[in-house]
Amino acid sequence: MRCSILIFILLVISSENMYSASFDCTNSKTTIENMICSDELLSEVDEQLNHEYQDILNNLEMEEAEQIKYKQIELERKKWLIKRDQCRNIECVYEAYIELACEGNRIGSYRGAGECFDLKLNTLERYLNAIEEEYVKKILVQSENPEYLKSVVEDERIKWKQYRNSYCELVGQVTGGTDGWKSVWTVDCKVEETNKRIDWLKNGWH
Repeated sequence: MRCSILIFILLVISSENMYSASFDCTNSKTTIENMICSDELLSEVDEQLNHEYQDILNNLEMEEAEQIKYKQIELERKKWLIKRDQCRNIECVYEAYIELACEGNRIGSYRGAGECFDLKLNTLERYLNAIEEEYVKKILVQSENPEYLKSVVEDERIKWKQYRNSYCELVGQVTGGTDGWKSVWTVDCKVEETNKRIDWLKNGWH
């Protein structure tokens, strides 16, 4: 399991799609808010993590010890927001949310772990698509029958994804735990298999 993924990815963001987030996307003003509102997964994770943050604060009793904890939580949140808001591209924003979603105290629950691995998988799949497209362009130029080669490559991509999904579904089911954790292990497996394919494409598929 790779707990930290720092990758440079090519993302295509449609500015016409505005999704729900922890703030009103119809009135988004900053560059960061616009990037979050334009990405469905980031919007969902932003909203979910904000709900969890508010729930934690609301459940604290306002005794002296809890007031100190309240201030500490608020301070950590502000530090993270400052770091996130320094981002200048969507790759950086993704990394900030992966860091927050994969905090040790969150991945102890299947819901927190699921959000962590979902973010990783989504990011890796976008990166994988970019690598595959770049490689296909390169090999098509060298082919005497580019149309046939293109169909072969596309067929391989589809079958690889089918294999990965079936294999990881099995891994998730036999790993154990509740249904929630089985889903987490399935996605974790997909992260690992996708990383393997990326390494293969970059280093072994010549």
